[in-house]
Amino acid sequence: MRALVLLRRRVMPVLLGGLLTSLSLAVVAFQPSVAAAQAVSGVWSGDDGGTYYVREVNSVVWWFGMSSDGGSTWSNVFRGQRNGNVINGQWADVPMGQVGSSGSMQVRVDDSRTMVRLTGTGGFGGAFWSR
Repeated sequence: MRALVLLRRRVMPVLLGGLLTSLSLAVVAFQPSVAAAQAVSGVWSGDDGGTYYVREVNSVVWWFGMSSDGGSTWSNVFRGQRNGNVINGQWADVPMGQVGSSGSMQVRVDDSRTMVRLTGTGGFGGAFWSR
């Protein structure tokens, strides 16, 4: 009987504590990355001086971007597919501005306030967005 009391008082708390710690670590390990979960819809400022109006619908990301002069110098649209924290897509200037380029682009979502261009074609001017 005394051995049973000792077992309940000393061994069980240690075993339960270890089990709870293991479960906690397992839950943390299976959580998706913070960057992957960040929503990107909203207004962003680019390092090219432009303003970008971004909308994410499911895993598709759209934007309209325009230069600081109301889009007279350049204006563009983008459509990309998001996979985790990386967006792969196509962009094109629109006739609101004076530039007429287009290309592909890969963008990484670093966190809820930062995006960075990883690769791109067509001479896209921006490489960093924040909000």
